[in-house]
Formats: sequence, C-alpha cells, structure tokens
Amino acid sequence: MFIIQNAAKSHKVKVTPNGRPINMLDIFESLASVTKVAAVMNNATKELYETHRPDNGLMSAAMDLITIQFLLAELKAVRAEMRGDRIG
Repeated sequence: MFIIQNAAKSHKVKVTPNGRPINMLDIFESLASVTKVAAVMNNATKELYETHRPDNGLMSAAMDLITIQFLLAELKAVRAEMRGDRIG
C-alpha cells in the first residue's frame, strides 16, 4: 500500500511555482497538439504563398508574421471559449 501511495505522489509535478500539480504524463499528452498547431500554421502559410505569390523575402516575412499573429489570436479565443470566458 505504501508503494502505491508513494508512486502516485511522485508523478505529480508543478509546471509553474503557483500552478497546481499535474501528472507528468499529462504534459506529454498535451505536447501532441503542439505539432498539430504547427502543421496547421505551416499549411495556412503555404496556402497564402500559393494564393498571393509574394515577390520578395520581405513580403514573405510579413505574411508569416501576420499569419502567426492571426492564428495566435484564434488560439486565445478558442482557449477563452473553452474556459467560459468572455472574448473582447
């Protein structure tokens, strides 16, 4: 019984000092979504390049920046909606 209780306590970690303890495996599970977000961002940028065909590197960099800013705002809105917060 002691081993089971001790094992359950040892797998809990805090990501931030004031955060709540979570299971270590939960962190790795949530990392799977990071690759999906990166793939979506890559595909969105690729579609913009094919549609607008930027002339130079400056336009490509500007499109990258705007795409990242837009998608970050969308992610924040989804997170707020999932938490039940009001947006804007």
